[in-house]
Amino acid sequence: MTIASEELRLEILALRPALRAFADGLTADDDEASDLVHLTMAEALVDGNEPARSQGARSWLFGVMRREFHSVARRRQISRARGRAAPARLDAALATPNVGG
Repeated sequence: MTIASEELRLEILALRPALRAFADGLTADDDEASDLVHLTMAEALVDGNEPARSQGARSWLFGVMRREFHSVARRRQISRARGRAAPARLDAALATPNVGG
């Protein structure tokens, strides 16, 4: 894994304040906004991740942030669902008599 071009890195760094403002609006939580900006910048700086020629760095980067935000929200939802479902499965397993032994 290598780092994106120097020109793209400078554009990404220049957009950091705007990313932070957008993250604040999405999350309404200071720590989560910081994490979201960090995830977005890390994803954007990976080599091979760059805007299409017809797309500017700003719109591309905000798209990366939206995808990261939705990915985190989806992982949380799955985690919560599994957390609630686990005790029910455990209770069912304990209630079933062990026929084999």
